[in-house]
Amino acid sequence: MAISEAVRDTYASVMRVVSTEAATTAQSSEACLRNFQLIEMPGVMVGMNAGVGARLMTRWFNSPSFVLPSSWRSGRTDFRAVSRKRFDTGILKMSWLTGFARARQALSHLKLQHANTCSIRI
Repeated sequence: MAISEAVRDTYASVMRVVSTEAATTAQSSEACLRNFQLIEMPGVMVGMNAGVGARLMTRWFNSPSFVLPSSWRSGRTDFRAVSRKRFDTGILKMSWLTGFARARQALSHLKLQHANTCSIRI
């Protein structure tokens, strides 16, 4: 599993927890949807000890819109050439990511692949 897949899975899990909690604490799911604004989600996430997800959502809400170029989606782009302003290294940290067993497993798999690839070249 790639690191981006592990991050995406973690984000999806957090989002399921947030939406489940909001739906069960409201009198009805309709009332929840009628009164709940999407921009309130980071505050809810902070209250649920999901601070990293809250910071990611806040950054997303506060950033200008951006359409991912098709060449990026296809994987034909050398990401070393992408402008540094497109990267945020302040929110997601490896120390946070490795707090999840699936992420540690994915990283171990990547390290093993890398080690095997390096040994083949020698």
